[in-house]
Parts: sequence; structure tokens; C-alpha cells
Amino acid sequence: MSSGQQQLQQQQHTCCWLDGIQLPMNACSLETLYTPLPLLLLQQQETTTSTATTHNLNIHVHPLVIGCYQLNETLSNGNNNSNVVDVEEEEDKEQEEKEKEHQHNEHKNNSFPPSRSGELLLYTIRDNDMKFHQDRVQMVKTGDGSGVLDGKWLQNGLAQHHTGDTGSDGLQEKEHYFLYATANASGSIHLYKLEPQDTFKDSSERSNDSSSSSSSNSDGSSSRSCGYRLRHIAASESNTNDHGLALSLAWDESTTCNLDHDDSNTSTVDFHSTTTTTTTTTTTTTTTTTTTTTTTTTTTSRRRIISSYSKGSLALHDVHFKRMENNHDNNHDNPMIVLEESQRWNAHTMFGCPSEVWTTCFTTNRHSNTYSHSVLSGGDDCKMKLWDLRTSFDKPMYVHDDFEAGVTAVAYHPFLEHVFAVGSYDEKIRIWDMRKLGGGGGGGGRRTSRGRIHAMEDCVHEVGGGVWRIKWHPWDASRMLVGAMHGGCRVLQIEGLQSSSRESFEDGTRIDIQTVKEFREHKSMAYGADWIVSRNSHTNTHVEAAASCSFYDKAAFLWNAK
Repeated sequence: MSSGQQQLQQQQHTCCWLDGIQLPMNACSLETLYTPLPLLLLQQQETTTSTATTHNLNIHVHPLVIGCYQLNETLSNGNNNSNVVDVEEEEDKEQEEKEKEHQHNEHKNNSFPPSRSGELLLYTIRDNDMKFHQDRVQMVKTGDGSGVLDGKWLQNGLAQHHTGDTGSDGLQEKEHYFLYATANASGSIHLYKLEPQDTFKDSSERSNDSSSSSSSNSDGSSSRSCGYRLRHIAASESNTNDHGLALSLAWDESTTCNLDHDDSNTSTVDFHSTTTTTTTTTTTTTTTTTTTTTTTTTTTSRRRIISSYSKGSLALHDVHFKRMENNHDNNHDNPMIVLEESQRWNAHTMFGCPSEVWTTCFTTNRHSNTYSHSVLSGGDDCKMKLWDLRTSFDKPMYVHDDFEAGVTAVAYHPFLEHVFAVGSYDEKIRIWDMRKLGGGGGGGGRRTSRGRIHAMEDCVHEVGGGVWRIKWHPWDASRMLVGAMHGGCRVLQIEGLQSSSRESFEDGTRIDIQTVKEFREHKSMAYGADWIVSRNSHTNTHVEAAASCSFYDKAAFLWNAK
């Protein structure tokens, strides 16, 4: 191919951006909720002060969260209000150098570690204009004030719990949640709940709020969009001294993880009605009434999170949704949500020292739980490992060390049973099949260099930069979005993947990976990237775009990924 043809092909692959913004801090992660939500409108009658929230189903919004991180200079233990270490002015000039050396040694031994502050930025992207609506951005201080290094939505439907109440039709009610989890520089994991923004405001705040546009309706009322907000609900303990920074996390999206999972899934969610009903059998018994108040905690639902750390460990967390049953108080509007660490083990080392574990994920998706007892991890030791959660964690089930640099991204396919992808600082994407790993994913700890779907040259693809983020398309099994750091972002087309996943992946299976789109507007490392996709049955429209963010230039873009 001539240089002119190559330039023309590159121009055809290069994407144009739809919108761009400057961020207040360095951006580490960007995640979108794949379930489109209705545009919320707050209506207020001119003759009264009453308000009501209604929905505009013709416009869908896509919640998008950017996790920010800022490294602050080291603070002295004796002076917490300065970003530099004070050097006393000694009258005796002969002692000045000794004093400086003494203070330098004291600083090394007694100084506070560098602080890492952070924020979450919540945007709602409308499918009718694909813009960052900055008048509806929510800046959320993180639960412990530390930087956010990773974040993930629970994409598989809704977390849910029984409210403990029974509706007028005799059916038990449930409340639904959209949850967002963050991995923080403090070493802790934090949970947030997505809620309509207006639930946080009283009447005086509404009257003074100019952050949302308003319009007059034909019935004499006025309406304005009120958006959504994140509310902090739970956190794990911080322990950077023992475990280091929390670098990454992933939810278990399998259906077996939620004890009360409901397989039904709608294209949009009605936040105006917060309950649904399920059939249940109720047994009534008669008891003697006393003046003693008895409170019982009942776990009604559970989810799992796996997280990785800078000092070489992995940790498994259980997210419990608990109902407080009180004899004298039947109000269950605020269930207790508990985040508990259930397992932790040392996973990656290099030269005898703990190695950063850059990435981890469960080997499950919402359609398959075949490998529900295992997780993947990748570290700076240039190794990918598969772990069995039922064992003592003395050694992994499988290790692959044929990488040329640190392993920075692992992502299980959202609906194919056996497929996952791995990315590395070596600028390559690799596609794998669980059935080709040593022991078939069932144990044995055997190591092999041919654990991919097909021959190595067919399932490895260079993307022009270190791979930091891999996002499979939520609908199309053959498409992948990659955040490639200095190489910008790429959209890959993987031909033959879906049909081959139903076969045995014999050596004759052909998998072909091509870069079909490139986005190069980022001026520094592109860390975060995600899809924005939806189908609106009310308007018969289909939206497909991508969003991405970069670190040092503090930029975020929406761009055409079709």
C-alpha cells in the first residue's frame, strides 16, 4: 500500500468529535450506564407550591461518571498547612548545611505520604444532542476525599431488595438501585447510589436553583429538567499502609450473584414509581405483644466486587442489602447497605517484592456463570493470572507470562460464555478462550503459551499505545473500544468471534481483528473510554457514540464511533 493510500485510509478511520470539555482535575476513569434513563422534568403549578416529577420518554439520558485524581505535594509532619518543608534560618551559617541534612532525613522518615485528592463528575448525556450538559454536572467529593483511580457501574439490571412492605394487591414490594463503585487512592472501595436530583432539594433550593432549564406548559404549570445525582452509601476501610492504593475494581455481573435477581429488563427505568411487585407466599403467626422492641437484620440481596491494589493484593467484597425489621417501626425506605471484605490474598510479585496489580475482573457475565468461582488479574510483573475463589490462594489456577510489559487491562465478554480480552503496556490486545487455558479453567495450574482462541498471530492486535481500558460493545459481540494511552482511542472489529464462540475453537477457526476507528484528539494519555448506546422505541432512533478522557490535559470528548 502506498503512503497516499495509507494516509487516505487513516483519514477514513479517524473520528470527529461531537463535544469536548475541560475538566477541573486529572481524569483517570470514565464510565457510562448502558441502561438509558428518561429525562426527568420537575413540574410546578403557578397557583401552588406543589411539585411533581414527570418523564419525557422521547429523550433518553445517559449517566456518565468521570473519576478524577490529583497528586498533591508531600506535607511535613510538623507543618500540615504548607506544600513545602520549612528550613529553619540558623544564625550560625556553619550549621546551616547540617540543619538542612537533618531536616531532609526527618522529612523522609516522618513526612506524610503524598495526598491524592479527587472528585466524581456526573454528567447526563442526552441522546437527542450528544453534548456534555455542564449546567447539569454534579461534582461529588469522594467519600474519603482521596483520588479516584477506577470506577464501575453495576450494569446488569438493577440491584434490588425487598422493602418488607406489601402492596394493596398483596404482593411484596421491591426497591431498585443503580449502583456505582469506585477504587480510591486511600485503598478503600466506595459505593454510590444514582437518584433523581430533586430528591436532594427542599423548596427553597428549588426556587434558587438556576442549574436547570425551565419552560411553561399549556396547563399553566412550569417544568424544568432536574437530572440525577450520586449519593454516597457505603465504603470499605482505608488501609494504604498495608495494601497500598486501590487501583481497579469490577462487579460480578452474573445473575446468580443477586439472591433476588429478576430476569426482567426494560429499556428505560421509571424513577417516578420506585417499586415493583413479585409474587410471594406469606405465613402469618400470632404472637404476644410486649413493650420490648426487637430489631432483626435480614439480608435480602447480595452482589460481589473484586478489587486490586498497588502492593500486590486482590480483595473480594460482598455488597449486602439488609432490611431492618423493627416491631414498632415499619419504615423500610432506607435499607442498610453493607460493604464487607470477605477475602484478600497476595497475587503478584516482582523480584521478590509486591507488584502493582493493575487490573482484575470476574470470569462471568449476565448470561453465563460457568466460571463463577474464578477471577482474572494482571500486574506489573508482566503476568496474567487466573484464580479459583474456592481455594486457599496459595497459587493461581493458571499463569501466562508471555507479555512484553505489564498487564494493564482484562475484560470478560458481556454475553459470550468463554471469551475475554487482555491488554498490556506492550500496546497489544489479545483475545482468549477460557477452554484453552491450562486445565480448561477448572484447575491444574498448568502454564501454556497457546491459551488463545486460535494461533497467536490471529488473536493479537497492536493498537499504537499502551492499553489501559478495554470496553466490549454492550450489544455487538464483534466490536471493542480501547483506551490506548498515548495512542488515543481505537474501535476494533473482531470478525468471526461470535460464531466461533459456539464451536470448539479448533485450529481451523479464523479470527480477524481490524482497527476501524481512531480518535486522536487527546493530547495526553487516554485512560478512560466507554460506549454510549441506546435504542429509543418512542422516537425510533438508534444512538451509538463513544466517550473518552485523558489525564494530564484534563480533557473529555464525545465522538462518533459508528
